[in-house]
Amino acid sequence: MQTTTAPADGTEAVTTAGLAPARGEPLLDGVSIAVLAHALGVRPTWSLGEPEGGLRVLEVRADGAPVEIRFSVPLGDAAGYWHPQGGWRRTLLADWEGRSRVSLVDGHAAGCLYDHSGATLLTFAAADPVPEATLRFGVSEENDTHVVHLRLPASRL
Repeated sequence: MQTTTAPADGTEAVTTAGLAPARGEPLLDGVSIAVLAHALGVRPTWSLGEPEGGLRVLEVRADGAPVEIRFSVPLGDAAGYWHPQGGWRRTLLADWEGRSRVSLVDGHAAGCLYDHSGATLLTFAAADPVPEATLRFGVSEENDTHVVHLRLPASRL
């Protein structure tokens, strides 16, 4: 496994095993986010919309480049992680083990980390990606966090 350290400015590094750390920023309620564009010279931007019916919408812009959105939340009292392709398996996986490929016709880019009381620690769902998207998720033992990396192909929107 890869050992990570926080960036020199004190922000949290957001990563899973085998991937380079990315500088995280606070998102909401202890959740950190890092947004990466996978194209030379493209700097992605993101914004978190105000609550609408209790939900918030994260909007990411990356000038048509493939994008990776990384979430990290302190592990705390986490008991399980649900995702559409998990079947009955709800155990916490190591960050090098959790993988999923999703598309409009095969699963959804969604997941929910919950604690022993059933309270949600992190829940996300992406708009239905038509091309295939990939997810990496699991417990980062080095950082005592649960991480989710959603990698989306380039978009024309």
